[in-house]
Amino acid sequence: MLIYHLNNLLILIWAAIFCMYKPSKSKNLIFLFLSFSQLYLLTTFRFSIGYDYNMYANAFMDLKTQDFWNFTYYDWEYGFILFTKLLGMILPSYTSYFAVIALITLIPVAVFIYRNTEKVWLGTFMYINFFLFFMQMNFIRQSIALSITIFAWQFIKDKKFFKFLVLILIASTFHATVLIMIPFYFFTKMRPTGKQVIFYGYALTIFYFSSTGILNLITKIFHQEYNNTTFITEGISIIYAVVPIIILIFTMIQSKKLLNVNPNNRYVISMVFAGTFFMIIMARHSILERFSYYFFIYIVLLVPELISSVEKYGFGRSQNKELHPILDVAVDNKKYKKQAVLLTIVILILTYSIFTYGMYENAHGVIPYTSWAF
Repeated sequence: MLIYHLNNLLILIWAAIFCMYKPSKSKNLIFLFLSFSQLYLLTTFRFSIGYDYNMYANAFMDLKTQDFWNFTYYDWEYGFILFTKLLGMILPSYTSYFAVIALITLIPVAVFIYRNTEKVWLGTFMYINFFLFFMQMNFIRQSIALSITIFAWQFIKDKKFFKFLVLILIASTFHATVLIMIPFYFFTKMRPTGKQVIFYGYALTIFYFSSTGILNLITKIFHQEYNNTTFITEGISIIYAVVPIIILIFTMIQSKKLLNVNPNNRYVISMVFAGTFFMIIMARHSILERFSYYFFIYIVLLVPELISSVEKYGFGRSQNKELHPILDVAVDNKKYKKQAVLLTIVILILTYSIFTYGMYENAHGVIPYTSWAF
């Protein structure tokens, strides 16, 4: 457990050195290089870390020795099987296989954060402490699918549904659960208002009472190995949804100012709404944790944007005139800066608390950390 705490500490140290005083694009790049290099080393040198580690290690060796055109392996998607077979032709061991997967899954996240937020340190901290990094060390197929969906963000903003659809279909050849993003493409267009809260509240109520039958029906078609298993009948602690709900409350209070900072934040908010929706329901069905990550990855953008809106306009609902600081030079910027610092500290503490709780529960099977190198 100590190594994960040290990892977080180093992230904050790099943030203090490169991001908190006169930030720049070059400093952001240095920060991301150092931070994601740490994550890459943790991923590459791990041994039996992640509940699914041994399964994928054995699968790599099996697929490496099987006939190339045999695509029957568990209930796995053809894209992932082909991907593994191709790597098996050039890589000598499953440790090198995991090293390549780490590059494929981590680099897109770093690029995503760099391109879409100025507060890269805060986005990185959210990525680590909301278990997205742990997921990458456990759900191998899904982590690759998630990395592919990140590139769909541009298509969501530009309202290019066909390109979005093609990318999601490609991602589904690695993990079919990503198909859930297709209907949610249309929900992302909802404005962050009370109507959105009512919509998800109503959907939550309906799904709560009918979810078991729906999930068993779906798993008869996709991933039959989950049908009528504990993944359907048992859930994960509701505590994991508490901090996302709190952040969404902050977000709804700040929604108009968030949209004023960047109109595309409406899509970011909608994505986190969807992710939190699945986090609440996974308290009843643990399998829905897998759906939540495709949407909750956008927390790496939402929290930095939330803080930026507070820095610029202050926290809380306000008169429209405060949304135009150029016209109203009397705005108390120092007060807003203090509010932003306070909100940042609150979110960091809440996020780190849930991260620590998750480690005590051994989320994704990452405790204790062991390495093949020593």
